[in-house]
Amino acid sequence: MSNITVVAGALTTEFSDVAFAAALPTTFTAPSVVVAPGDPFLTPSTFGSVTETWDVLVVVSFIDKAAGLIQMRDLSLRVREVVSKAGATWRQASGPRIRDGEANKDFVMSVNQITFDHIPQEA
Repeated sequence: MSNITVVAGALTTEFSDVAFAAALPTTFTAPSVVVAPGDPFLTPSTFGSVTETWDVLVVVSFIDKAAGLIQMRDLSLRVREVVSKAGATWRQASGPRIRDGEANKDFVMSVNQITFDHIPQEA
């Protein structure tokens, strides 16, 4: 089982109270948590290892900005706790962003960046 499969399973269990998607949906709903490949997705690291990056998007309503920011913070902290227990490294969470080309400006997302480090196999 891959690392991201374990994390997605843990997120699915934790976020039964909001919509969850293990891949980018055509349209977003709020509140929701979405897993997507990060950019850059795979990068070389030290001593031949590779870092795999994923984004866990936290999508919230921004009609009431204060409530939206509080919910974004709370959901991002839950993401941090869950992914850390599932074996990923939580790196950071962005401030509120609007998805490029998104017509609906009533919601924003926070990008929670998580990583896995893959150590090269010895020959």
